[in-house]
Amino acid sequence: MISSADIRKLLNFKGDGYKVCSFYLNVDGSKYTPRDYETLAKDLIKERRLQLQGEDLPPPVRQSLEEDFEKIERFVRQGFQRNNSRGLAIFSCAGKDFWQVYPLPRPVKNAFILGSDPYIRPLTVLLDEYHRYCLTLVSRNKARIFEVYLGEILEHSEIFDEEVPGKVRVAGWYGLEEKRIERHIEYHVYQHLKRVADQVFDFFKNRRFDYLVIGGRSDILPEFERCLHSSLKERLVAKVDLDVEAPLHEIKAQVLQIEREVEQRQEVNLITRLVEEVSTEGFGVSGLHDTLRALHVGNIHTLLVEEGFSTPGMECQKCGFLTPVEEKFCPICQGPLQEVPDVVDEAIEEVYRQRGEVEHIPDNPVLRQLGRIGALLRFKMPTTLQTLPPSSEGSREIQGR
Repeated sequence: MISSADIRKLLNFKGDGYKVCSFYLNVDGSKYTPRDYETLAKDLIKERRLQLQGEDLPPPVRQSLEEDFEKIERFVRQGFQRNNSRGLAIFSCAGKDFWQVYPLPRPVKNAFILGSDPYIRPLTVLLDEYHRYCLTLVSRNKARIFEVYLGEILEHSEIFDEEVPGKVRVAGWYGLEEKRIERHIEYHVYQHLKRVADQVFDFFKNRRFDYLVIGGRSDILPEFERCLHSSLKERLVAKVDLDVEAPLHEIKAQVLQIEREVEQRQEVNLITRLVEEVSTEGFGVSGLHDTLRALHVGNIHTLLVEEGFSTPGMECQKCGFLTPVEEKFCPICQGPLQEVPDVVDEAIEEVYRQRGEVEHIPDNPVLRQLGRIGALLRFKMPTTLQTLPPSSEGSREIQGR
């Protein structure tokens, strides 16, 4: 499974003169047999070899690439076990002894990209789409704790509390004895729920899940919710009427549906907040120019970008400033600018380096009106960058998609 830590590890790797191979393969079992995706991999590598024949590459770089090609093809043919994976990402640079493989839970577009560093945008889309969920099912004397991440579900613990007595009916003076026993039983139920809540909190401290879902009978959930730590209550996104003995496939389907609903609500809330912040000149910017300026000063808390938005641009070799405008010198430090094939990809990578968040938004008319990209900020933009002209005399904007 891919994680934010894996993304940062990839971002920190540089080829230092060698080419880095970023290889993405669709291995979806509903569409492809192993022989099918082995043929796809072979064709992608063959196509890349042909493209490199006319390039003047230093011998060590060409040798490194050839080793990469052979290793990737051999791994797909002999070393890869598909199991439940539907996508595959491989990053390789033989000249730097770098090799990373990530089986993925959803299909990816077939691609083989060479560059100075790993191409990670498909992974950031995947990471944005899936968050880590904890589902806790409770009854009066039992509980089950699950982790749901990247479309997969794993049961971590099952708790059965034998100290909780069953309900009884006892004759007595005006029912006083029965009421005393009921209070005794309810005390044990409370202790059971408190122990479960403590285990969920320990699980949170170890796994740092993003959201919590609790399930059980409607009469038990309010009491269990009251037992939760405040950090868990902040992450509680849904309560479901789901029996603690429910089969795994039913549990998984319920959580994945909740996950889709939460993601949709989040996207609407983020777009609404962005519009409010931009309209009041508060903690928000929109459009590529202003977003890249905010990025340069480390000011992006959450980047909102339309899925598939791509445009070439320039990057300063001294200060790293990014711009979609074709010009010779950086407007910040006057350093030399070098063309990059996709300035949006570069921006996404930089946001992750700065430990910001990235939200890939499906086609949204409001975000498109804002320029297909925007950001919620950590602080209001400095005046010097707000008033910076978008381009110098004689410059022009590079056309993108």
